[in-house]
Amino acid sequence: VDSATADSAASEEAAAEPYTVDAEETVSPATATPSEDGSSITYSNIDLTDAASYTVDASANSDFYNGLSSIDITMVYKVNTVSSTEQTLFSLQGPGEQFITFYQIPTTGKIGWRQKLAGANKSTGGFSKSLKADDSAYHKISVQFYNDNGNGRTRVVYDGTDVNGFTGTGYHDAGYCHAISSLVDSSNANAWNLSKILFGKKTTNADGVNFSDLSGDIRYVKVSKTAYADYDALKNAHTAVDASLLSSFNNTKTTAQQKVDAGAEQYTESSFQALNNALTEANSTDTTKDW
Repeated sequence: VDSATADSAASEEAAAEPYTVDAEETVSPATATPSEDGSSITYSNIDLTDAASYTVDASANSDFYNGLSSIDITMVYKVNTVSSTEQTLFSLQGPGEQFITFYQIPTTGKIGWRQKLAGANKSTGGFSKSLKADDSAYHKISVQFYNDNGNGRTRVVYDGTDVNGFTGTGYHDAGYCHAISSLVDSSNANAWNLSKILFGKKTTNADGVNFSDLSGDIRYVKVSKTAYADYDALKNAHTAVDASLLSSFNNTKTTAQQKVDAGAEQYTESSFQALNNALTEANSTDTTKDW
């Protein structure tokens, strides 16, 4: 093997190693990958013990984050310490007191937000559904804040299921809240632009919330400016990436199952056992899908 080939192989092997943070590593931001069309940014390698990693400086990317008419945040995460209190999934912060902190209660499955405009009272909205995260599996949530004729509203998809049944207090009506309205409507008298996004952390703005931070792990977060007109479109977008990733696996699994169903006499003992083991592993992977 020549040295160039060896160096290339070594580089590929090094690139395949999972991201880890050793005790002496300096703080670094999460990896940000913009989409080719500029409509989304995906953040990975998020370290919840590192403020530089879980904090996005939206003001440094104002071309993307300013003047939003909608914002969709898709997050794949798991909860390590299951609790009956609100654990923060993400917070959106403005340059002043403005914030929207989105939470989940792992044991009951209630999800929702706490929000505040500068100079206004805090208010709370949410969805009282059994959307639990009381296991060790990864879960996927898509939260969209969008402009509905000047009214900011919310749509949510959780593990591929549409979430309905909004309940709220304060300035709310069917998923509407003032902080969302003024974030996604630049003509609003209280319009504000994002200055920070915190992944897994409650807001640090003045007069914030008493929620806990996320006790768990975030695989990735995708922030998109795409506006979806209905729940079906949002749900399709929520599952499309996963469907493409799983398609080759599903084809392999189907073929393996057909061969097993056809009978072991088509195989030697060793080849059949290898196929059966592969099928067993495929079924196990399917039932423990981690997005």
